[in-house]
Amino acid sequence: MENRVSETDSTGLQAIARRTVSAPIEPVWDYLIGRGLPQWLGETVLGNKGESYETADGVHGVVRSFHALDRLRVTWQRPGDAHDSTVEVAVTPGATGTTITFTHERLADAAEQKRMQKHWADVAVHVSESLLG
Repeated sequence: MENRVSETDSTGLQAIARRTVSAPIEPVWDYLIGRGLPQWLGETVLGNKGESYETADGVHGVVRSFHALDRLRVTWQRPGDAHDSTVEVAVTPGATGTTITFTHERLADAAEQKRMQKHWADVAVHVSESLLG
């Protein structure tokens, strides 16, 4: 498992959590965009690129990109937040299974980066355990 924070010129402050599961990419992807969606994004239904979503707990945003068996990017804004950010979930096949990467970009400050790093690290563990269980 890898968890890290970083900053780039194009995406600002980031929180990244990565976990590899011993499963092929297809069932991992299907899980992430299907019954596993509530575990990482929240209770919602995602539409096509450009369509809005809102979770049961009020997080809302827009689907920015959707590439099957590769990655999904959404804007992400909690109720009361003054800004939105971007969340990407990506899957990569490998020799020992599939790596799932959660990347949260355009975070407001170091405190938010730290908070979201813990959040995505916890999500990565929970999702991988659910996939294996």
